[in-house]
Amino acid sequence: MSIYKITELDKEKTYTATPEKLFEFKCSDSRYNIVQGSVFDGKTYYVALNSMEDGHETTRIIVLDKDGKVLRESPVLKLDHANSLTYAPSGKLFVTHCQSRDGHYNRYSVVDPESFEISETADLEKPFFAMAYCERTKRFGSGQWSGQTLNVWDKDLRLIKNADVEMPRSLSQGLCCTEHGLYFIRSDKDGAPSEIRHYSWELELIRTVKADFPEGVEAEDISIVDGEVYVGANTPERIATVYKLCFKE
Repeated sequence: MSIYKITELDKEKTYTATPEKLFEFKCSDSRYNIVQGSVFDGKTYYVALNSMEDGHETTRIIVLDKDGKVLRESPVLKLDHANSLTYAPSGKLFVTHCQSRDGHYNRYSVVDPESFEISETADLEKPFFAMAYCERTKRFGSGQWSGQTLNVWDKDLRLIKNADVEMPRSLSQGLCCTEHGLYFIRSDKDGAPSEIRHYSWELELIRTVKADFPEGVEAEDISIVDGEVYVGANTPERIATVYKLCFKE
């Protein structure tokens, strides 16, 4: 039996996440073809597509409807790696730079989802490769470095919890936060499979779910809408793709 809501998984059972391709898409500028952060609210996707030139990354944010039709594209934005996207308390897009040209791993920017104006860029006291906001709990969650340290922040980005956890062998990617905790999507690395790691807001590991993506597909960021899981990813051919996950025992 397939289960489509991660919130319905039995705590006593082990599952594998199987991706079902929803759609592929591309930017009008073919140089921007590397998926990084993304966020989906049930109606609209915002996806960061990156281009690398002379060792520097720039970003264009692509706006799509739920069926994958491109609605709008941003101009070129200086968001560095743009490793994860979430909604800020203001409703604007909160972008994790992840790494910057001057070596800052604790940088974020706030981007207007309509005008694409960058209204704020700042650094926090802790580094983070991904950060996500939960409107119901009024908190952000984030992960440091290879995922061995996790943080919880209040809505004003004041650090309220910090904890070391077992370091995963998989590769750090994106994050989604809900009232049920922090959900990290991590891609395969050195024989470790792609996976979802679910932690409570107390930063205790609840579950690890292997994600069985096709060979060479790199999962980049995760969104959870009404319990259903959506993942933005790159194929080996650098085709931007969105998957929906189902869970099987």
